[in-house]
This record gives sequence, C-alpha cells and structure tokens, in this order.
Amino acid sequence: MVGAILRESSATTPATTAHSATPTLSVVVCTYQNPYALDRVLACLERQTFRGFEILVADDGSASATAETVAAFAAVATVPVVHLWQADIGPRKCTIQNRAILTARASYLVLLDGDCLLPRHALALHHRLRRPRRWLAGGSILLGAEASTKLDREAIHAGMLDGLRAWAMAWRGKRSRRLLFGLLPGVARLADLLPSRHGIGWRGGHSSAWRDDLLAVGGFDERLGLGLEDKDLARRLRRHGLRGISIRHRVPMFHLDHERPASRAARLESNRRLLEADTPAASGRTAFGISEEAAQQARRAAAAQRRG
Repeated sequence: MVGAILRESSATTPATTAHSATPTLSVVVCTYQNPYALDRVLACLERQTFRGFEILVADDGSASATAETVAAFAAVATVPVVHLWQADIGPRKCTIQNRAILTARASYLVLLDGDCLLPRHALALHHRLRRPRRWLAGGSILLGAEASTKLDREAIHAGMLDGLRAWAMAWRGKRSRRLLFGLLPGVARLADLLPSRHGIGWRGGHSSAWRDDLLAVGGFDERLGLGLEDKDLARRLRRHGLRGISIRHRVPMFHLDHERPASRAARLESNRRLLEADTPAASGRTAFGISEEAAQQARRAAAAQRRG
C-alpha cells in the first residue's frame, strides 16, 4: 500500500484519511524545520521488522522542504503516511501532537521526535510489550556531530544502527552510552527492571501508549507549547492510574546532534513556573488539551472503523 499525503493548515480540526486496512500501530513523528533529520527517521521506519503501522508526520510549521521530504517518502512507502501541518506562529508541539492523536487510526501510538533514530526491532518491541494501563518509555543515546553527519540514509540501510556497529558508533557519543550494555544477551530486560531514582517518565523522543489513555487525560497541555510537556503528561497519566514501563535498554534510540535555540532556557523556566502553580485534576485530564467532545468523536470514529 503506497502512502498518502494529507496537509492541513488548520490547527484545530482533526484531519482524516481512509485506507483499506486498520493499522496496528500509529507512529507519530514530530518535526520542525529539519528535513535532513526527518529523512533519516523515515529511513529507520522503512526498515522496521514489524509492519502493519502507519506514519503521521506532525509538523509544527516547517517550510516546503519538509513537505517535499514527506511526499518523496510517501510515494514509495509500503505503509500509509499522513502529513499534518500547522502554521508557524511559535512552538506548538503539544498542539500538533494532539491533532496526531485524534487523527491516528490505530489503538496504540508510538510517539517519536523527528531527530531520533530507532533500531530495526523497535516497533516490534513496542507492539509486544504493550500492556493495559501502562505506557512504555524508551531511552536515548546522544550522538556526536561526526556520527550524526555519517548517518545518512545509505548508512542506515546498510545496518549502521544494528548490533556491534551501533555500539562502536554510539560509544563515541555525548551521553547515555551505558544503554549500549543492553545489547549484551540477557542484560537489557534485567536492566530495565532496575528501579529508577526518578521513576519512569514520558520520553517525548520515544514513548508509546494506548490512544484511549491519551484521550482520557486530554493529551498534551497546549499551554506549554514546547518544554516540560513530557513531565506534565507523565504526572497526569499517573493521576489517571497508569504506570510507566522502561524499555530504555531494550530499545535505545539514537538522538542526532544539533544546536538548540537560545530561547529554550527561558521557555523551560516559564513552563516550569506554570506547572508548579498547576495541580492536575484527579482524573489527570487537562482543560488545555484535547476536549471531551473531540475525544468522544475520535472514539466513535474508531468504533465505526472497526465495524466497517
């Protein structure tokens, strides 16, 4: 099945598209003005051992080069591809992610950042390890500039992210190289079972959850735009009675090196003050995300899709 492109300018109306088969997983890839990295993320998804998924590119207002990258990939993709776009009026990652949650056709969602590369078995693990009332949180190995430059589409298809080749490349990375010990036989699962000092959070670059659970808490708080939205979502999911499961050693992702905007620190501080002053509802639902009405419409559409 070849991919289809859907491009929307509205930030509030969920986009929909029709395909003959309902996917088992919906993979949401968040991106902004980085078609180089996005192309590599799509290359990783293209070679996943697990099939039966769709890709939703959640685009926070990128220029035309990103649309061209998605279109070129969709033209040859063997899975459905949807491009959700909103106007660039400041960081609104939470808004476009909520649109993707509403648009997704699968009952289980994997959320990635557009600069995070997955090994071949990643989606298979998300599918196999999903559990009721749980979310899965992966880990990330921050690559250096040299490795990030070398990881082009050809290198990915040649297996640079697999096995010992990944170890050799990531060992020269900047951070979290200890996750590579998960490549040793029998070590990864045991390492993921070790208690975490800070608890299992939500990792925006690489986490997964049931769509109904995300709808139940209203998705992401759109006041945050970008910054600490992961921390907020995790605490609201816990309020709703869910628990996180670590898969950081079993499925480490590789984070491409890039510069961060100078405004990031100020934005994080502003969002931190907002969260400190905010006490989540007992249900975990935010009043600043996906509305109850939109969630109900999405559930009805999913039920109709299953019947049809």
